[in-house]
Amino acid sequence: MQIPDNFKNKIAEVFYDKEITIYTVTNTVDNEGFAYRTVVETDETFLANVRFDKLDEVREEYGIKEDIDAVISTHEAITNGAILSYLDVLYIVIRSIPFDSHNLLIAKKWQSSQSELSV
Repeated sequence: MQIPDNFKNKIAEVFYDKEITIYTVTNTVDNEGFAYRTVVETDETFLANVRFDKLDEVREEYGIKEDIDAVISTHEAITNGAILSYLDVLYIVIRSIPFDSHNLLIAKKWQSSQSELSV
């Protein structure tokens, strides 16, 4: 059974009250071999529900070994590795899981000075 769009819209109206900003990330290697990232805030935002509790349960349920800092529910299709901002904190999406009624984004805090280029 598929969830009707009008029901999904009602979910969004009631629960998605946090504004999330999407950032673009460019990975660059200069002519001397130095690798760095450039992170730029975009004008793109979306509404979501953000929670910071029961993170250990989420890690266990989805088999995530690394620490996580936030779980975000939204209608938007956001890819793994996306950089998002909420309350002036940057997060990287480490897992994006689609459900019938929403997308679940599992994220950890992101530092622009991280040395690894892969996600």
